[in-house]
Amino acid sequence: MKTLRDPMKRLLLQLSAALLTAGPLPAAEADAVPRAEVLTAMRKAAEFFHTKVSVQGGYVYYVSPDLKARRGEGEATATQIWVQEPGTPAVGMAFLTAHAATGDTSYLDAAREAAEALVFGQLESGGWMHSIDFAPDGAKTGRYRHGRGRAKGRNQSSLDDGVTQ
Repeated sequence: MKTLRDPMKRLLLQLSAALLTAGPLPAAEADAVPRAEVLTAMRKAAEFFHTKVSVQGGYVYYVSPDLKARRGEGEATATQIWVQEPGTPAVGMAFLTAHAATGDTSYLDAAREAAEALVFGQLESGGWMHSIDFAPDGAKTGRYRHGRGRAKGRNQSSLDDGVTQ
């Protein structure tokens, strides 16, 4: 499973590295990567991630380069996202960090969509499971607080892996 998470970790590390270089660079490195180029690359990567990889604002652990295979802690359907790290909360926080570093509201909008995806998946029991399924008849669709889940769907909040906390 570790190798499946590597592309997601690599993207988050690249975004983090870009954020770190968004501030003043040491004089010796100032000409190596102009701030404008870093910001442009960061925005392009985030826009792709937000528009091509997300499902209703949420994310899974791993998406294949052709965007066809999706995984969390197991195969994910086209309508599922993951709450468990490094899923939706981690990506939402990366967008918030990008907004704080740049002031660019597109990052804030993407973070808000991630938060709304998480709110969608809150269970009647008050917490979350490891994944959220947006399909009303999906195999992992829960009894969501807003009533758009399955009447006999999952309703056991999980404390495992910091999902509900």
